[in-house]
Amino acid sequence: MKREFILFISDLQAQAMHPDTAAFLRAVLRKYGKPTRVIQIGDEADQEALNEYGKNPDLPSDGDEIDATIRALRPIYKMFPRVDLLYSNHVLRARRKANKAGLSKKRFREWREVIDAPRNWRWYKGLFLRTILGQNVFVCHGRASNGLQLAKEMGCSVVQGHYHTKYCIEYTSNPAHLNFSLQIGCSIHTKHPAFDYDAENVKRPIIGHAAIINGFPILLPMLLNKKRRWTGVVP
Repeated sequence: MKREFILFISDLQAQAMHPDTAAFLRAVLRKYGKPTRVIQIGDEADQEALNEYGKNPDLPSDGDEIDATIRALRPIYKMFPRVDLLYSNHVLRARRKANKAGLSKKRFREWREVIDAPRNWRWYKGLFLRTILGQNVFVCHGRASNGLQLAKEMGCSVVQGHYHTKYCIEYTSNPAHLNFSLQIGCSIHTKHPAFDYDAENVKRPIIGHAAIINGFPILLPMLLNKKRRWTGVVP
């Protein structure tokens, strides 16, 4: 059987991405080899300057944030020149602000141009995959906090991100199929001031990525030390 390795990259949220993300992903490639497909689950940019609750005055301006986002993503671009991405809430912030202001999308550049992404980075509202074992898998940024319920509603396996404190694989079955819900964590740097709003929450974001290898979902957690830096271990 031909090997299948679908790599799922969690919410990067550059410019507030964890500084060890690229190093961790390189280590994943060294251990597991070249992916047959790479899917970034959405929120590749944070866009804190455009958040609906008001900009943090101690953080960079919108233009400076775009520049920082591009710098943060360049190692990811180099590693993964071909990626499928999911449209997501953080990425759509500018479009929503423009809609509220009554501005046509004709006035704005394509998102790929804004973040200077490779030509073969392509965005989708949702994706349907068929694994090497014949499983149908629906991939989205985040449609429901209960991923297992989403799998039941879709009638197939599902993969989603968005919910930063959820990172798990669960299964549900019916007389015809065994389906899974693969819930990916995120890649945020919790010490970044963009996440000051979350400092008092007891639940903490879970840093990690995931994969489907020959039809089987696996988690790829990025274990951190007390200083919130990657330990150098690849699961």
